[in-house]
Amino acid sequence: MLVTHAQQLIDPNSPQMPLCAKPIGNIPNHYVTSATTNIERRYWAWVPRDENIHDFERWVDEAFVANETNEQRRFIPTEFYRNTRQSIIPINSKPVAGEQPFSYYSISSLESLGLLSEIFERTKEYREHGYYHTRLLTLCKNPRDNFRHTELMVEQHGSVSVLAKSIDKFIENDPQALFTGIGVRLVIENASILSGFVGVGHPNITSLGTYVANIEKSIGQSIRFSIGLTDVKYNGDFLPKDGLTGKVNKRLYSLKDTEFGATITLVLLLQGSDNRALYEYLQTQEVKHLCGGEVISREIGVFNNTPAPQAAYLYDASESLNQIEGQDALAKIMEAQNDAKLFISINHVGYAALEQPVANRSPRIRNNLEHCWTEPVYGAVGQQVFDNNKTWWYRSDFKDGLMTWCNYPSAG
Repeated sequence: MLVTHAQQLIDPNSPQMPLCAKPIGNIPNHYVTSATTNIERRYWAWVPRDENIHDFERWVDEAFVANETNEQRRFIPTEFYRNTRQSIIPINSKPVAGEQPFSYYSISSLESLGLLSEIFERTKEYREHGYYHTRLLTLCKNPRDNFRHTELMVEQHGSVSVLAKSIDKFIENDPQALFTGIGVRLVIENASILSGFVGVGHPNITSLGTYVANIEKSIGQSIRFSIGLTDVKYNGDFLPKDGLTGKVNKRLYSLKDTEFGATITLVLLLQGSDNRALYEYLQTQEVKHLCGGEVISREIGVFNNTPAPQAAYLYDASESLNQIEGQDALAKIMEAQNDAKLFISINHVGYAALEQPVANRSPRIRNNLEHCWTEPVYGAVGQQVFDNNKTWWYRSDFKDGLMTWCNYPSAG
């Protein structure tokens, strides 16, 4: 069959049927999705395990024709299997009066095969020259099984290309940048530094945003947050040891799973309508896991119009891409990421719906919520000193098929 998104990209044994769909919403062009990127190949071949290689070759031919003629294909599976991953995402960004201040969707997010292919092709020249901003991630260990992981893995020999960038460890604090709220210093061991399958080097915004959304649910108030990275000790050697000034590693290799981990020291600044209630909640709630890793240290402090801790604070640099030339947001982010003077990288910042939420899809849907299939939304994320006007992150409403974390309260 022809597919655009498939869980088999990672797990060829998954019984969950793939999708053939595209985002339904109007997504701003400064985000990277399959809808906002000039994709050469949208449709890909895949066959279930009970079919053979000859069926696969037939679907490869049909996918070629569909891409050449720009056909519009669509298929959303009706079955939902138990091991299919789900995330609970708030619908409204601000609480409403009543017992349930926030409403939720269950979503299942799958990467766009066409977008992964586009990144792979655009970075091919970098890979051939061992450029250290680009690395390969092997998804299929056995080349004979590539076709079970979708046609994409046949074309790319079982790997995807990821864009790599470190943090700026030399940002000095601005004594005029004052902060009022709650600060949490966290040390996370073996934290994931992988943003979907397109970027590596930073914790992704959606992981920390989802953690903050869970706090919002518990205390019934909106919270804006700021992320400051003070140290990242990578498990692997996908980046030069001294950051962007290091010697270029000419060796072309595939990343190992362990190289997506790091020991991260970060500062999470939180600000709500009732900071006292927020502080009391944090004091009583133990956090064992965050960003896919184990929290080995946590310190909570109260700030009252005092300087923010020194760190490399992440901000939404998506709209600043307007100043960079490129055919689409992906090209602009790649151009910015390859500039050693700009600490800009790609990061997972939200979700784009591939369908309208569906009620009663399956008894397996958590909390009997409405469910929809989505794909990741990627944006440009930069680093700078703390700035009350620039480094706060807000969650948008989930409306018109899009939900993002961004630096603008009304964005999304």
